[in-house]
Amino acid sequence: MENDLTLMFWLGTAMTLCLFSLVLVLIYIYQKGMIRQLELQQNVRIQIEHHQMRALSQEIHDGICSDLAAVLKYMEHLDNKKDKNKEEYLITSLKEAVKSSYQNALNLCYNLYPSDIEEYRIVDIIKQYVGRIQKVGLIQIDFTTNKQTFVLSNTQKIELYRSLQEIIQNILKHSKATKVTIGAYWNINHLFLKIKDDGIAYDFMALSKEKKGIGLVNILTRTNHIKAMFTHKSRQGNNDISIKIDRL
Repeated sequence: MENDLTLMFWLGTAMTLCLFSLVLVLIYIYQKGMIRQLELQQNVRIQIEHHQMRALSQEIHDGICSDLAAVLKYMEHLDNKKDKNKEEYLITSLKEAVKSSYQNALNLCYNLYPSDIEEYRIVDIIKQYVGRIQKVGLIQIDFTTNKQTFVLSNTQKIELYRSLQEIIQNILKHSKATKVTIGAYWNINHLFLKIKDDGIAYDFMALSKEKKGIGLVNILTRTNHIKAMFTHKSRQGNNDISIKIDRL
């Protein structure tokens, strides 16, 4: 009897040690996985920051710097002109260049952080954005929405707005679409933002894994940040994107 108790004691001790060791191994594997995940997220964040800084640099170079260079040229010609008509023409051109530079600076500031993001509803922000795209005349965009049923946080609004910007830029650059439809559809607990274009179909997930797909990775990172569900379906001649946001 005593031998049986001793055997059971040592068996129980051995099983406890095995379970304890297994728990330690699982904790180690979990922590290692978490560290790896954090490293990957950090790498993605760094790539996104580089992408955004490059885009910002290009925006300043192509917009504001080009306008200011034109201003300098007009001023140089103005110094050397004695013809009254040419002088008036140069002054008019100078004013237009300064106005263009000023507007580019305002647009850049707005794109970095829209001043009305905290004050206005997301549907109003989208309407303003669509209006600015329409004025350029690059593509036809139709926007529809139903009655808003809940309020988004500022974080949700800015991440959703940035994602929409990235999606539209991707359509303009790569999809060769002529028409885009955007819909914001609300129910009691969810907002569904749907974007459909009539351009070339593409594999979103495959492109997001390539270096040139950093903009697509940016969209996924932003939607994940606000715990939104992102889906993309491509068919012959169109792409359907949906972003589902839960009510907080």
